[in-house]
Amino acid sequence: MILQQLLNYGFLYIFLSSCIQACPESMQEGWKQLPLVERARKADLVAVGKAVEIHNDKLREINLKTGGFHLFRILKGYKITKKIYANNSDSLFYILGFGSPSLCYTHIVKDETYLLFAKFEPETMSLYVPWQNPFEGTAVPTIENEDEILSSQGWRSWSGWSSCSVSCSGGWESRTRICTTGNCDGFSTGQRPCNNYACDGVKNLLKHFKSVPRNSRSIPAPPMHRNALKINILGNLSVPTHQIFRKQFPQHFTMLAAAKYVNYTGGYLISFYDSQDRLQIGIKISKTSVALEYAQAGKRNQFLAFNVEVIDRKWHRFAFSVGNGLVSFYLDCEMIGTRNITQESYDQVDRRGNIYLNAKAEPPEQNENLEFYIEELSLSDDVRAGQKQCEFNDLFEQQEVLEGSGPELEYNWSQWTSCTKTCGADGVRRRVKMCTSTSLLTLPDECHAILQQSEEEPCNNKPCPGKCRQRCVNGFCAAKNRCKCNRNFYGANCQNKRASPCKQECTNGGRCLTYKGICRCAKGFAGRYCEKATCPSCQRGGVCVKPGVCTCRPGYIPPLCTPACRPSCMHKGVCIFPNKCHCRKGYSGYRCQYALCKKACLNGGVCYDNNKCNCKSGWTGNTCNIAICHPKCQNGGVCTFPNRCSCPNKTSGTYCQNVVTSVL
Repeated sequence: MILQQLLNYGFLYIFLSSCIQACPESMQEGWKQLPLVERARKADLVAVGKAVEIHNDKLREINLKTGGFHLFRILKGYKITKKIYANNSDSLFYILGFGSPSLCYTHIVKDETYLLFAKFEPETMSLYVPWQNPFEGTAVPTIENEDEILSSQGWRSWSGWSSCSVSCSGGWESRTRICTTGNCDGFSTGQRPCNNYACDGVKNLLKHFKSVPRNSRSIPAPPMHRNALKINILGNLSVPTHQIFRKQFPQHFTMLAAAKYVNYTGGYLISFYDSQDRLQIGIKISKTSVALEYAQAGKRNQFLAFNVEVIDRKWHRFAFSVGNGLVSFYLDCEMIGTRNITQESYDQVDRRGNIYLNAKAEPPEQNENLEFYIEELSLSDDVRAGQKQCEFNDLFEQQEVLEGSGPELEYNWSQWTSCTKTCGADGVRRRVKMCTSTSLLTLPDECHAILQQSEEEPCNNKPCPGKCRQRCVNGFCAAKNRCKCNRNFYGANCQNKRASPCKQECTNGGRCLTYKGICRCAKGFAGRYCEKATCPSCQRGGVCVKPGVCTCRPGYIPPLCTPACRPSCMHKGVCIFPNKCHCRKGYSGYRCQYALCKKACLNGGVCYDNNKCNCKSGWTGNTCNIAICHPKCQNGGVCTFPNRCSCPNKTSGTYCQNVVTSVL
């Protein structure tokens, strides 16, 4: 329907088809392609998108094509895409005016991704590639090209991603960017889902190392990562393996980490050693690669290395998933590659051994300046957890609100805990989210997840009191017989209160500026007397109820009222509306829960991932079509069924191990 509407806008085709005559003349006049920034300035829409559909114009005798694009990132024209979606409600955006390069039109190929430059016709709500200059409707979608265009609009680079809001069961991490012109096209904040794997079967390794006493120099915690463990000593930290793994180490697992390396020459992020202090398995970090190293009985240690650089002063999320005959490595929401491995390839981890953090593969260099941070380090028995560690999702988020999408999660904050200190510095108090009784009955899984979410604030940071003969009424004893008064109080015992120049008391922690007679509000509040809460961005009809907290419409979740899919989308599917997932190629189902295999999995095998079969015991191969005999068939025998050999003439036995000799 959308495509037919676009094809009916004949006057656009008249303009576009005129290029067929004008193009050769423009080429003869010494045509030069416009720079990217100039093309972006002239375009109404600049976006990165994949050509999902290509349609020829069958209604007119002209060589024009229309492309249907799935947009990943919008660099310019957010309001335009919002209008088009509100008018058509189609997940694809159709752009007119592509064609043959021989006629100087911009050429596109199905399933290819492009950096798109389009004009907008408001009367018909249609997009078309500009015809003033040939070949300029697309460009290569590189990071450098995108940054150049965004910079020209006044955007600075994105900050790094913040900490994930929860350690498991699905949370959010955010990033920000600054607009230098004050009038940039787009949003200054971004979010993506993280740690979207179940809490069951997850071992938080890092918390055991945080409790280990250590001597270290003081390093300020990085912004947005204040709970990270700072490592700046050459020695390693160790924990007995049985302390964490009270039962057997899992055969199939995923090791997940979030770390930032500032100064580091190489070593093991995490390593498991047996009772004789021999390495069994570990994640090895070097300047040019990240590797999974494991021991094999009677053989040298094996390395499965992936050529990536993580020692670059940036936060990275990475994971190794081991299981189903494969080792998969993920870095920053992207699967870098896979390697084949069998269960027999690595030794079972010895529970009598030790687990080391920051073990050095080589003796440390003299005066080595070591500095790195670890925020997350865990092991899950789910081999798919690496896919769910974070999801890079810059798809255009539709703004239409759907009503009646199911019950909304309701929660309250618990009371603050007691402060960890009574005075001095570094006192902290905490509180957690708790479901209401209604949500606890209707949404038990979501309630379990939000119990992982907490916040903390400093407390009791005043200097510890001295000794004063008289009590400090509105202050505290700072030294012998000397009171330090609270704000707006004075006197030997802080007994007198200064008259406020503000007509009313400043609320919510606001402070009255005596020289102006107005309130300076604390962060998160506004208004004449700081009586109003403020939120950075309550989307989709959300209402700000307290600083940074939105009350969202049904089907959307705080803090920014993003769409909620319950249960969550699987296999990197994207929740685009309440309870509606957009699936990647190779998956289907309302949750993207079904993997698709082009060739059927045989002999009881199950399709568990895109074109990947999980074979029953005794079978292997891409489609589980190869039987396994252990030990192998001998004397030319062929394994035709698990542990069943077809023997040639003059041989016998279960594995054709007997040779029949002739008796004369």
